[in-house]
Amino acid sequence: MKNKKRIRISFNLSIMVLSFSTIFLFLSNSASAKVTNVDIASSFSEAGTQADPYLIENLTDLLYLSYHTNGTTVGNYKYVQSNFTGKYFKLTTNINMNDLPTGTNFIPIKDFQGIFNGNYHIISNLNITATADNIGLFGTISGATIENLGLVGGTITATGKNNVGALVGLISGTSTVTNCYAIGLTITGNDNV
Repeated sequence: MKNKKRIRISFNLSIMVLSFSTIFLFLSNSASAKVTNVDIASSFSEAGTQADPYLIENLTDLLYLSYHTNGTTVGNYKYVQSNFTGKYFKLTTNINMNDLPTGTNFIPIKDFQGIFNGNYHIISNLNITATADNIGLFGTISGATIENLGLVGGTITATGKNNVGALVGLISGTSTVTNCYAIGLTITGNDNV
């Protein structure tokens, strides 16, 4: 009689181990969900032309611009990389970067080659901590136009790094920056600050 109890207990434990293994495999497969590509049309409903510019209506839209120029992955979403050559953007409101979720660091808009009209609005409290060169709201621009934009307040820190600015870190090509200003920002870098 005692032998039957041992067999039964051993059999029950084997089923429990098998069940936990199955649950673990199910959870492992669920955690590695498929990454979805986010194209530009999913982020902006406008055409990006001079007559129908992409509208930056809030902080989320500004983040979309950053995500696309960097090819950023956020969660299970991979933003299709673009430098927006010849595409038009228009800021429609003031943006306070303090509205970023706690612990979120703004990633500079990278290799921008479009036209950004700030429409006489202000981006305030731009805070960036970086470990790379070419840091600012726009890290690098080439053949781009940035106009009618103000930056007020914030801290940009790229200790030991080069080409650090408030509005643009590095300007190359035939880029133009007109009617823009930056006041009340603290900027830390190594060279070309």
